Amino acid sequence: MKVRFWAQVDKDVAGKTLEEAAKTRAIKEIEFQQMELREEDQGFMNCVSQCHSEGTNEAVACMIAAKTEAKLLVCLDK
Repeated sequence: MKVRFWAQVDKDVAGKTLEEAAKTRAIKEIEFQQMELREEDQGFMNCVSQCHSEGTNEAVACMIAAKTEAKLLVCLDK
């Protein structure tokens, strides 16, 4: 979840000035922290439950360990 979130942020800030990108990243950091603190965030919980229900134990472990979107996508093929 976190890897995909930040990969999307990277796409969103592509082409922006350094100042605009920094502001966007700061806003997204706050959004992500708030999402993690909510007891039941539907988007976050849906993502987690979907990963667990559709993945093998090996794929889920791979997704947890993935640090980049590219590595995460490799896990989805397991």
